[in-house]
Amino acid sequence: MRFVDGGAPPDSLDGIKNYDSDGKPIWCPKGKSYARFMKCLEKVFDKKCAYCGQDCQYVDTNALNDDRIDHFRPRCYDDFESLVFDWNNLNYVCALCNSFKGNQFPGKTDPAEGLPKMESESRKTGKRYIDPSAEIGYVNPRDANKPRPEQFFTLSKNKAHLVPNPELCNIQWSRALRTIYDLKLDRTDTRERYNVVRRQQAEGIFSEEALRYAKLIGHPKLEQIRERFPQKTKCAFPCSPACEEKSNV
Repeated sequence: MRFVDGGAPPDSLDGIKNYDSDGKPIWCPKGKSYARFMKCLEKVFDKKCAYCGQDCQYVDTNALNDDRIDHFRPRCYDDFESLVFDWNNLNYVCALCNSFKGNQFPGKTDPAEGLPKMESESRKTGKRYIDPSAEIGYVNPRDANKPRPEQFFTLSKNKAHLVPNPELCNIQWSRALRTIYDLKLDRTDTRERYNVVRRQQAEGIFSEEALRYAKLIGHPKLEQIRERFPQKTKCAFPCSPACEEKSNV
């Protein structure tokens, strides 16, 4: 998972806004306006799933089709009704992550693997599991606050599993753990992409996205990075530079 800066909402977002006579939002994922909006969303996420990083392309079938879009805070809950057309609540996703996440959300649904499983994982690591509230939710690729989305996860010592970063505080560690289990991010394909990134970063290969991220956070070694790697190579799953200084979490 990586941070995605969506910028200002595109004009095409206004084209999909519909409301009933009571002012309640109506979500209708079809038609030319929706297709135009999805192309904008697809471009912002570089045709990659917001959660697992898999390449995925939107295809306009001119039928009800929202398997490429996820309401981070699900639209089925009255509490989140005002966020149905909120630009920062809309993520571009692969069909697999979308099906796993569904209408699940901390504070609204129990952990997919059950609370005992979460607590069992916490005992193994010496962390205390604190089930995230609806206000906190899952790790959000749109969240610009620290820790950044890419700082929540790492690989286990034997490189066999995607796990929460052990340096996180209890609540952020719990947030990462629930994100991994509910969205089933500890998949072979996801681990391989994550491993590729870490290996490339160790070799000093940085993507365009990584350099933009370095610039965004005011990375102290940005100029050195540019001088050392004038020919930027785009990696399979871009995220922040490996030399990023650790933030206080």
